[in-house]
Amino acid sequence: MPTAKQIAMRTPKYGIHADIPFTDYLAIDAVSNSYLGKLKQCPVKSQMEQDDTKALGFGRAVHSIVLEGFCAFDKDFVVEPTDINKRTKAGKEEYAAFLKENEDKGIITDDEFTHAINMRMAVYDHPMAKKLLAQGVTEQTIVWTSNGVRCKSRPDALPGDETRTLVDLKTTRDASYEGFLRSVKTFGYARQAAFYLDAMNLVKSGKVGKNRLYDAFVIIAVEKEPPYMVATYQLDDEFIETGREEYKELIELNRIYKKDGFYPPYQSGELQMLEKPSWYK
Repeated sequence: MPTAKQIAMRTPKYGIHADIPFTDYLAIDAVSNSYLGKLKQCPVKSQMEQDDTKALGFGRAVHSIVLEGFCAFDKDFVVEPTDINKRTKAGKEEYAAFLKENEDKGIITDDEFTHAINMRMAVYDHPMAKKLLAQGVTEQTIVWTSNGVRCKSRPDALPGDETRTLVDLKTTRDASYEGFLRSVKTFGYARQAAFYLDAMNLVKSGKVGKNRLYDAFVIIAVEKEPPYMVATYQLDDEFIETGREEYKELIELNRIYKKDGFYPPYQSGELQMLEKPSWYK
């Protein structure tokens, strides 16, 4: 039976919280943008507990180093030692001891750590990216409601109120305009933009319509391989409105699925024709 403290951690009060670790954020009983992304892909799969993937772990390590610095990184992550021979009995025992000692931390390889450092340097060498990260606070948790549904958001950077902008860091294979445009569609960044902006506006001013306090969502895209190219993009109003319609529709679908106790699969078992899309060459 969960303790009162555990229940309180799973249901924090409405508003912005500065002291919630990422692992505790994941445990908050609320709808997140990442959950909505899984729901859109396949409702039934969204109900499965998913282990952290290597890519997600590396992405969080990059976020920690770039947005919060090395002290925060050392608190939450550790670099895997390179001098342990895991093929020997002694090496396996030494590695098992290392894992036990760091069971509460994310583990990345030495190569990944080098990539993360170089990505940090690339971000702060980019004039606009450096300016965007020069002020404000990072990794804040927002608890809010959308149409009566409890939601949670964790923007990468919250600048001062006068900037009217939220900033998000994305690691990517391709930071070019066309390449990243595909990522916006694939990973639902427009939905994320609307979800995060509405969260901030609701807790700050109670408004999500006109005269919003926050009205811009800017992405710092940094490539994961040398030469670690960086680009900054702002999603236009049409993009964000499309994302807003999407997240609201998904929240309503989730309400229906939860009420009915049924989350549909990709298809009901019928044969479907794959049609060649216009962009396929």
